[in-house]
Amino acid sequence: MASSYDIPRLFAPGPTCVHERVRNAMMLPLMHHRSPEFREIVAELRAAMTRLWHAPDWDCIVVPCSGTGAMEGAVVNFMRSGSKAINVSGGKFGERWAEILSAYGCEVIEVRKPWGRAVAVEELAEVLEAHPDARAVYLTSADTSTGVEHPISELAACVRQRSDALLIVDCICDFGGARDIRPVEWGIDVAVSASQKCLGVPPGLGLAAISPRAWQFAESADLPRFYFDWQLEAERQREHITKNTSPVNLIRGLLESARMIEEEGLEQVVRRHARVAEATRAAVQALELSLFAELPSNGLTVVEIPDGRAAALYQVLRDRYGYRVAEGQNQVKNRVLRLGHMGQVSEGDILGLLHVFESALVDVGLRARHTGVAVNAAMHSLALAESAAPLDIEGASNAHAPPAPVLVEQMS
Repeated sequence: MASSYDIPRLFAPGPTCVHERVRNAMMLPLMHHRSPEFREIVAELRAAMTRLWHAPDWDCIVVPCSGTGAMEGAVVNFMRSGSKAINVSGGKFGERWAEILSAYGCEVIEVRKPWGRAVAVEELAEVLEAHPDARAVYLTSADTSTGVEHPISELAACVRQRSDALLIVDCICDFGGARDIRPVEWGIDVAVSASQKCLGVPPGLGLAAISPRAWQFAESADLPRFYFDWQLEAERQREHITKNTSPVNLIRGLLESARMIEEEGLEQVVRRHARVAEATRAAVQALELSLFAELPSNGLTVVEIPDGRAAALYQVLRDRYGYRVAEGQNQVKNRVLRLGHMGQVSEGDILGLLHVFESALVDVGLRARHTGVAVNAAMHSLALAESAAPLDIEGASNAHAPPAPVLVEQMS
């Protein structure tokens, strides 16, 4: 059945809805990427990224690519052919580190967890002690395929206590909202992210925060690179220009997103994500469904759908109600649905999703009738959160109320 909605409401865990202010910034007339005006944009964005990464003395670069491109850059700039890397994986995107490393001839030592489970510090410690010659450790902060949030600060401390290996972390799912990422404080050497998740910008920009210690490893790295030569890219961005022709309007959108986060306050943005996530999880439990993730991320909720009806539920949400969530991937396809609540998703937005989610469960025969239990549970959770720690409504301008989301046809 064809959808009656011209612009489906986008609740995927990336790409996410694009705020009107970001859209307007990207619709400005195109400027030349070597103009003085664009240099000013690069300078302001570079400063904003160092603040959001809490890394004032690091190189915080923006590169035209997907999140996977940023991950590849974090391999080719720091590894050597045949060198050993420890990779912790418990989902599709943790496994992607291993695929990239293997493609470049690195030896990969896997710490593999079942999908939906988080790695324990003790498990990583055991592997670190068994492989003292590892050049790098690769982690995933939160895996979008499973919704699992790994205890990154504790895992980073474990690495720092037991190894001199470089520590590289995929923060694509949660940087800028779902978690306050602090690479300097936690002992991370390289952190990567992308534009289309919590930052609420269309896909196309990779982000990296690179420590001075990481640049020392880069001096001896020997993997082939040209487009992803981050040493040259960082050198250029210190001068407020970019190495190659830049997607100027995407960068304008990212700068506007960074401005909005700082206007609202990063701490408040993180709290807002936590409140919406807790409300969603409360609703799922009230519907007597199960959460897939052992330690769930605040950027998305992955729900187990019984009786092999996940695909049918996805289609009803999309075609009957105009809500676009995300299906399961690989081994959990048709077993789960992934509900994204990152970026500009508000409390009101999530209540709307939960209302139609319960209706869709009735439509596919997984509930007898719509009782409003999901919305009631979510509202109760939000009320408890507000009484415990009220949000500073004045801190966010009226312009932050999310507009109708824009659908970008690229699921991750």
